[in-house]
Parts: sequence; structure tokens; C-alpha cells
Amino acid sequence: MISLKFLHKNEISAQLLEKGTFDSFLVREILLIGSYTFHIKPSEDASEPMAYGQLRPMLGEFLKLSPSDNLRGQIILCASDSYQNTLLNHPSFTGDPELIKGLILTFRIEGDQVTALTGISHASFTLDRSMDSLWDQGIKKAFDNTSLSYELM
Repeated sequence: MISLKFLHKNEISAQLLEKGTFDSFLVREILLIGSYTFHIKPSEDASEPMAYGQLRPMLGEFLKLSPSDNLRGQIILCASDSYQNTLLNHPSFTGDPELIKGLILTFRIEGDQVTALTGISHASFTLDRSMDSLWDQGIKKAFDNTSLSYELM
């Protein structure tokens, strides 16, 4: 698990709301509180997972209604099944694929500060941390490819 602090809120906001960088991720939950509240939590047993790209335009419209200086909340995303399968088939992965239930990326927003936290949903306890390393490296590489300014916390 890694935690990143973005140095410029406008850079990460553009990636989240305008550029579609995270459109292939699936939505676990979005809760943003400002002048109004925006809350979406798709059902766990939904037949089709909800892609972030489907909600991004609606989220952008909501943010126009709420001044960003008093905005707080979180956007919890999960890697797509295809990306998760790519990591499960990576030679460095040494664990049990049945134990990996989701690769999670959480963005926390508190006024002018935005942080990201990686995590993994496991079906049960495991000592194997090879997936953690692969997921963290993949996220850092993705952020590096976007020219985002961040620091590890």
C-alpha cells in the first residue's frame, strides 16, 4: 500500500474529470460533500459493474455547483478485471489468484488537498504481498506517465 499527496489539485482534478485517465476503472463508491452531496455506491451484485467513465460527466456537473475550497470526500475505484488479470498472470505474482478480490485506488479530497491510497481487497488473510508490490508499481508508473506532481507520504 502506498499513499501519495498531489502537489497541484488542478492537475489531478483534470485527470479525474476531463482527461478520462481513470475511465476504465470501476466505481466502488463516490462520496463528495460540498454545497451539495454527491453519493453513488453501486450494488455489489449488480449484473454490470459501473465504469468511472460513465459517471465522470455527471461528476463534473456536480463539481460546478460546489466551490472546490469546501469540497471533501472520496472517490473509491477498482481496477478493471482485465488489468487485474494481467497482474495475476505476471511472473512476479506468487500468491493465490482466488484470494485477490479487487485492486483498489482511493482518492481523498479535503479542500485543496488530494491524496491517493492503493489497497487490495483479499478474500482472506495472506502473507503473500507480491500483488501489493505489482499494484503499487503500476499505479506509480501510471501517475508518472501523466506528468502529475506528487510526493510519497
